[in-house]
Amino acid sequence: MFRVISYLLAAIVFATPWFIGGNWPFTRCVLAGTGAFGLFVVFVTQLLPAPKDPKLATPSVGFPAVWLFLVAGCLFTAFQASDLSIWLQERAGAANLAVSVHQTVGETIAQSDGTQSLSAARPISVHSPATREKLVDLVLAVGVFLISTMVLNRPDRIMPVMVALAASGVSISFIGILLRLSDNGKVLWQYELIGGGSPFGSFVNSNNAAGFLLIGFSAAIFFISYKLNKWKLQDGPDNLTLAEAGWESNTRRTIASLVLRFVAQLESQHLYFLAALAIVVAGVFTSLSRGGMLALTGSGLVGFFLIARTSRIVGVLLTLTILAGGLALVGFADQAGGIAEELDSLNDLSTAAAPRVQHWLDAIPFAKNNWLLGCGNGTYRLVSPSFDSFFSTKTFAHAESVYVETLIEMGIGGLLLLIAVLACCTAASLKLLYRSDAFDRALGVAGVTCLIGQSIAASLDFGIYQPGNALAMAMLMGGIVGRAATFSNKSPTDTQQQERTTRKSFKCKIAILGLLLLAAITCSWATYESYGIESRRAGTRTVRLFNELRTRGQKAPSLHTLEQAEAQLKTATKIRPDDANANYYLGELSVMRYRHLQSEKIAADLLTQIEDLEKLKAFEENESTAEVTARREQIIAQQELLQDVDDSRIWNSTALLALHQSFRRAERIDSKSANEARQDTDVQKHLQTAWGYYQLAEDLCPRVPKTQLRLAQLDIFMPQDSEALKLDKPSESDRIDLALARANANTQLLFDCGFLALNSGDQPTAVRLWSKCLAFPHRNTHEKAVVELCQAELPMRLFFEKVLPQTPHQLTYYMRRYFEPSEKSIPMQLLADHTRNVIQRDTLPNSLEQFWLFAEVALLNQDYEIATKNYAEVEKFNSSKVADSFRYHYALSLFHSKQYDEAMRNVKICELELYQPRKLKKLSKQIKRERSIKFSTQ
Repeated sequence: MFRVISYLLAAIVFATPWFIGGNWPFTRCVLAGTGAFGLFVVFVTQLLPAPKDPKLATPSVGFPAVWLFLVAGCLFTAFQASDLSIWLQERAGAANLAVSVHQTVGETIAQSDGTQSLSAARPISVHSPATREKLVDLVLAVGVFLISTMVLNRPDRIMPVMVALAASGVSISFIGILLRLSDNGKVLWQYELIGGGSPFGSFVNSNNAAGFLLIGFSAAIFFISYKLNKWKLQDGPDNLTLAEAGWESNTRRTIASLVLRFVAQLESQHLYFLAALAIVVAGVFTSLSRGGMLALTGSGLVGFFLIARTSRIVGVLLTLTILAGGLALVGFADQAGGIAEELDSLNDLSTAAAPRVQHWLDAIPFAKNNWLLGCGNGTYRLVSPSFDSFFSTKTFAHAESVYVETLIEMGIGGLLLLIAVLACCTAASLKLLYRSDAFDRALGVAGVTCLIGQSIAASLDFGIYQPGNALAMAMLMGGIVGRAATFSNKSPTDTQQQERTTRKSFKCKIAILGLLLLAAITCSWATYESYGIESRRAGTRTVRLFNELRTRGQKAPSLHTLEQAEAQLKTATKIRPDDANANYYLGELSVMRYRHLQSEKIAADLLTQIEDLEKLKAFEENESTAEVTARREQIIAQQELLQDVDDSRIWNSTALLALHQSFRRAERIDSKSANEARQDTDVQKHLQTAWGYYQLAEDLCPRVPKTQLRLAQLDIFMPQDSEALKLDKPSESDRIDLALARANANTQLLFDCGFLALNSGDQPTAVRLWSKCLAFPHRNTHEKAVVELCQAELPMRLFFEKVLPQTPHQLTYYMRRYFEPSEKSIPMQLLADHTRNVIQRDTLPNSLEQFWLFAEVALLNQDYEIATKNYAEVEKFNSSKVADSFRYHYALSLFHSKQYDEAMRNVKICELELYQPRKLKKLSKQIKRERSIKFSTQ
């Protein structure tokens, strides 16, 4: 039976990563059910009497200490989510508030987080459903670990799993390299990404893929180490002869003889695993994961060092051969350039690790506030927006470090449990490493290699949280721990010692049986709970994919898929009534339906207008008067304009922000039309229903900033006499403040809240939020939208002085990118005047920087005489600190000032400095042409 289970485990460890890293909806549910069944089977087999045939007998397994730490982690996670923890918080004096360490000015704790007023009357976890969700994953991994410990304790049972791990690593590396060669932005060329990512193989994130490949790398090392250990223990290099192969015996251990002897002992399977190592090395490097490369380097050096203890020369040559093979594959895949760029970035660690380091610096104070009990396992994505000061368009769902995330979610106790688990697995690997058996030594090498790689990777990423990675790690470490804890079948000769051993074995068996039964029951619960979780994930993905495809103007799934998504989300709420995410996406689904109806109406109206214009054009086709001809051309132009309106523009025009804007405009014109719109059947059926779902999600988890944003957007669509709105309803501005207090560094939220405030006439709030949004200097995806809105909706002076960053360099950047020259645009002239005032204020008089900035502003404003004068002053400084574009801009201003000879001189200097040859060639031709025209007219 155990042999069958070992093959089933091998199939699971090979198949799971192909379901999008194990994240495909309902994959966890199937795995949890399989784990529950496997645990019951192992439990029953332990109750059966041992077979009389010693060959069929299963070695006895002790009670490894790591089991206690794993069970303690599960129990503490369950305790965090339970109401029992309320008692502990009350006794601890509400020491676990799990509050933000960054509060906005003038806000109380109750304003910034609705949960804090009830902090002493809630569980440790800030959101119990999220902690139970993490508990399901933890129970699944621990269940697989227990099964592996009990089953994979003999070489013939471990072998299938090791083969599957190595084969899976090779397969994912191969597919990942192919994806790099023909990337279409999708996982496995089919799975549409809706939240971003860098796909590699079957993984959404290349860092997570590299984490899995490190486990496959360890499995491949096992086979090479096993062969070398057998060679040393059985044959012995000094006693090996190759006379039968035509070689004379040579007792002198030269490099050539050692290599020849090793090669002579290799079988085809060993060559396969040598090739596997090279392919996995190539896969890790091709993934472009810097953390993966560092982890591979560390684990590879340790692994090959341990192999070199068997045969130093052969171990070194193996290392060189595998690295050469991997690099050759990288070169063949034409990925050397990307890898070189990633490695070069490691030269400046401060820049390469800046986002992670900044995020950790924000997270550590929060961890100190909650060091004892944590904020709840699995709640990191809920609490991270409250302490982030690093501006980003997305929320940190993970800490990018397993250790930091564990400290925040589970406190110091959880971190110590994690370290204890790693220590126990390391001790088991070292125990095997020092055994005399060749198989055990090789398994110890694989264990140490895997632990080193995963420990390094976990400090920089979160790949171990992926189901595929977690199951692979659990099986490998479970087999190692089970093999290390296996008792000898030899019975002690001393009677008293035999009695003590029998009593100890009996107690150990009782403990194992109890633990297996508890794990089986818990896995059964996890299967049911997981079905609700996976139903929500499936419904959520459908809703998000529908919106994403419509936004891009691509063919979206039919409305029937939304009906299926609604059924899945409602199933999730039945199983887990307190799941805020499920209710939130039920609200999103209702909004999607309303938007679909509105976009269909808009598309139908556009089609009707086009048809009417076609009729008018046909009616006047035979007319030839000038007035009719002009009208016909106007009709044709209008028709072409309407035809250019694509599906994506129609869909985006129905976004909640756009609906809110149009509603506010209509309300300002006529309040009666607004009341009529609230009574619209579609509004009542979809938008008002969505408001109810959002409000329920807010009540269940008052930490998600988007719920308050959605409620603020939809409040205007609710009937003014609604009972729901009479009960101490926050105003729209209050909701904006609450949302921003929960995520004050999210630029997407800053933009949306600013737009919302502007629609409602709260201009100061919009100015404040958009100013903060533009102050973020890196990867600001909302910059263009903010500038366009401000140009259309705000007074220019207010926009220039309060929204744009008030530094000379930033102002010149906005001048260059978003404004036309003064001859075409008055705003450009106003911005130029304002920028000159800022330069005068912030720079030293008659300094190099001041002359340079004045010249740049004048050039952008087409004041070429002034620009030339200031560039000439810059040239007098003869400084190397001037920007590379100085000479080109100087030549350009000279050319427009008709100083052609001086302009050509500067062009020649630019050519010597190798500055942008295409631009120089174009400018040189213009100068020569204008100069020849000037001379010809004289």
